[in-house]
Amino acid sequence: WWNEALHGLSCSSPGVTCWPKEDHGLPSSTTSFPQVVTTSMSFNRSRFAAIAAAVSTEARAFANQGQARLTFWTPNVNIFRDPRWGRGQETPGEDPYLTSEYASVYVPGLQEDAA
Repeated sequence: WWNEALHGLSCSSPGVTCWPKEDHGLPSSTTSFPQVVTTSMSFNRSRFAAIAAAVSTEARAFANQGQARLTFWTPNVNIFRDPRWGRGQETPGEDPYLTSEYASVYVPGLQEDAA
């Protein structure tokens, strides 16, 4: 249905299935990275790409085992200007330049082969 991967592949998404460790050796957990707003504060483009590549690799592993599809709602590039909107931790923040830098590195990191 859909998969969420804002700061790592989410086992709580309706489209991702995580199995108990004793269940035939299938992936049972995923790596969780800091929230996007925290990661973006580093201004580290290579870090953005590395996180995206790790998320992509885990997503492909889950998809290869039939535990997820390769459609993910990430990154959230809404410019966070009004705290009443909520969920600001899911965005790179309110700076359009930083948000564009984050997205321009993160999306190719998800799409390309990191090997």
